[in-house]
Amino acid sequence: DECYAKIELFIDKIFENEVKRFVKSADECYAKMNYRDAMIEGWDKMQNARDKYRAMAGGAGMHADLIKRFIECQALLICPICPHFSEHIWSELGNTESVMNARWPVVGSVDLLLLRMSSYFDKTLSDLRSKVEKANTKSKVTKATVYVAEAFLDWQQATLTILKANAEAGKPFDAAFKKGLTGHADLAPFKSAMKTLMPFAAFTIDDFAVRGIEAFELKVPYDEVAILQDCMDYMKAELGLQEITIDKWPPADAAVAKKLQPATPGKPAVQFS
Repeated sequence: DECYAKIELFIDKIFENEVKRFVKSADECYAKMNYRDAMIEGWDKMQNARDKYRAMAGGAGMHADLIKRFIECQALLICPICPHFSEHIWSELGNTESVMNARWPVVGSVDLLLLRMSSYFDKTLSDLRSKVEKANTKSKVTKATVYVAEAFLDWQQATLTILKANAEAGKPFDAAFKKGLTGHADLAPFKSAMKTLMPFAAFTIDDFAVRGIEAFELKVPYDEVAILQDCMDYMKAELGLQEITIDKWPPADAAVAKKLQPATPGKPAVQFS
């Protein structure tokens, strides 16, 4: 499944990973005879991934070999349900033998880190879009500075360490735990931050229910700045902004920092102008 030119761009890697993911999920649906879901995975979700890739590629264009591989895989995935259409697409690709004689697509392992990176970008873009819309109700914004945090604050790190230890011990995050958290010895140096510490702990516990143990990571395992820089043109087009600057948290101007929701690893802050 890697017989094409070398893939280097982030958006290409993300799309390649999505193709692998949906090939595997469609195959699993067929194995369970869930044919409707197989079409959703092999057609609908593949098409959505292609559309997003095309939009993100913009003027740079899509990776030709990767797109050809996408078309091949999709034609094979829907062949059991739409054989005539698959045959047409297969012949358009230059194949002389029938699609019925083709081997089922075999792909490599899905990169779970790439999935996280893609999810991070999607969530960040969605959050920025909401904030742009809110800011535009007051006055039109054209520029944004996105602040990325390399590490949590000391009190946040201490809280995450306590939460992670509790989860790994298999203990519940019940009322007794939350009540005892305020008097935990490791949090004694951070009494002044307790008003923000407890909501932070509650949010992280809820996040743990969705994401699992990674919710307690002290650092994210990817370069946020690199991801945002690689997708800069797409972000500006999607958000309707003329200029986006990526900077490290906190801002040099302390007055600006006080006005913003603090950035944490995986959750940037933004300032508009």
